[in-house]
Amino acid sequence: MSREDLLQEIMEYAFVEKELNLFLDTNPTDKKALAMHKSVAEKLEDLVEEYEDDYGPLRSENNMNSERWAWMDGPWPWEKD
Repeated sequence: MSREDLLQEIMEYAFVEKELNLFLDTNPTDKKALAMHKSVAEKLEDLVEEYEDDYGPLRSENNMNSERWAWMDGPWPWEKD
C-alpha cells in the first residue's frame, strides 16, 4: 500500500472511530456499537503502527527518538515523495 493510500485509510478509520465515540456518548450500552468501536479502534491502531514503522510518527507524542525531535522528518501531507 502506498503512503498516500495508507494515510487515506487511517483518516477514514479515524473518522469512523470518532463518530462511533460520539454515538456511544449518548448510547453507552449499545453492544453492537461497542463491538464496532473496539474493532475499528484496533484496526486504526494497526494502521497507525504500520504507517509509523514505514514512515515515522504521525503525531508528536509518538516521537520515541530520544536523540532528536524527528517526528516531521518526512514530507508534509501536501508534498510528494
